[in-house]
Amino acid sequence: MVALNRMWIVTMGALALACDGGNTTHRLPAVVLPVACPVGTMLDGDRCVAISNLDGAAGIPSVAEEPCVPESAASRTGSCPAGMAPVPGGTFTTGAPLDTVTTTGRRFETVTVQPFCMDLTEVTVAAYASCVRCGPCSSAATTADWPTIPDDVRAKRSVSCNGGRTDRHDHPVNCVDWEQSGVFCRAQGKRLPTDEEWEWAARGEGQGRTYPWGNAAPDLQVCWSGKQERDGTCAVGSFPEGDAPGGIHDLAGNVSEWTTGYGEAGARGGHNHRGGNWNGCGSPPAKRTRARSIT
Repeated sequence: MVALNRMWIVTMGALALACDGGNTTHRLPAVVLPVACPVGTMLDGDRCVAISNLDGAAGIPSVAEEPCVPESAASRTGSCPAGMAPVPGGTFTTGAPLDTVTTTGRRFETVTVQPFCMDLTEVTVAAYASCVRCGPCSSAATTADWPTIPDDVRAKRSVSCNGGRTDRHDHPVNCVDWEQSGVFCRAQGKRLPTDEEWEWAARGEGQGRTYPWGNAAPDLQVCWSGKQERDGTCAVGSFPEGDAPGGIHDLAGNVSEWTTGYGEAGARGGHNHRGGNWNGCGSPPAKRTRARSIT
């Protein structure tokens, strides 16, 4: 998903491998610049430069293709571009105790978030495929992989990768790493959300929600395997009853989402991802708005 900052800054979401078998994606908080880049170019710092397609169209399915136009150049609805929701700024206390194997405890601190806009949905397979087709994105992986992955786990998890699936154009793209997420965001004139922005939106801004929809435990209002057995992701926005304020979909479940945050878990460090995913790993605690995982 994407968020848009009124300070004209941009963002997108996260990906996890070890626990969810590559079921992480991105959501963008984005900054819309005063000048939108024309078709065939992309934002590079404060200027537009020609796009060179590094990956070509090889392996990209013929799904419902989207035009090669950055979202920042799209029509606007109110204070945000179409497809994004305004999130007011505010001050809150972030942090969480260590209460689950997929949630790293972190100190409590008071932070202030400036107003921003966030994508209503996670980035879809179709949207990502369009970025690959138009450049400069590289193809999403079709095989789950991480250090020391057993062969049987790789075979089981790889079927969950959506990149090569022509029947999942409206599902979130997954099996993309943190760097790929950043490339996609910049091509849209956006960026990944910070940890604080993501958590503020998921907690209902000043409402302090336990989950994006409120304080009730996860049930049938979220895409996960805890109540209904699933073999993969759901189409984005399929569970409106689980929305955060502003109609922001799937901040919990479906796929976990990259942020710009970097954390430490024991002796290792890695990029943060939030929201849990469809396969129930670490659920339901991993779906709490304070929960954070590291890859």
